[in-house]
Amino acid sequence: MGLAKHRETMTIADLVADYPFDIELSTTAETPAKWWHFEVLGIKVYCYNFRWRQQAIAHHDLHHIVTGYPCTLAGEVQVAAWEFAAGRYPNLCANLFCLPLITCGIIAMPVRLWTAFRRGRQSHSLFSTAITPTLLNSKLSDVLVRTRRRVAPSPRRHDIAAFCGLVSLSLLTTLLPVLLLALAVRQVASA
Repeated sequence: MGLAKHRETMTIADLVADYPFDIELSTTAETPAKWWHFEVLGIKVYCYNFRWRQQAIAHHDLHHIVTGYPCTLAGEVQVAAWEFAAGRYPNLCANLFCLPLITCGIIAMPVRLWTAFRRGRQSHSLFSTAITPTLLNSKLSDVLVRTRRRVAPSPRRHDIAAFCGLVSLSLLTTLLPVLLLALAVRQVASA
């Protein structure tokens, strides 16, 4: 039995053990930490743990398990693309937070970004699914069946248009503050 097939026979709870996170049940979550961090080039970046992040993170972590994308920068980019296509978290701040990942992906790994987005277009996210013991005790193969949509044999025009729209929005959201700051600095320097 191949590794991918073996994963599909495991429960979500068993697979969680292979990832660097704990998925709390929706009904028993402890009081979350006020801060969380990630590392970039060996430097820890601390961020406030907003309520929207607290509500979304367990489902986001489940998406790592469902997609098989690792908990690395590349994996975060891929999960973000998959989530935007499969059904994003319904919070503007969460979406604004994740859009720069799409910009990173289009620059550093455009083919993998497109592939993750395309997989997402063929899936449903788990954001509207309660994290219950039943879900955690489900086999990955059963959860995959629940998240799959009809698969189109090749990208359709509206898949390509949606991807281009996401990339454009991401570039605008990521670069607009930089451009505005540059304009402000230029204005001050010329005064």
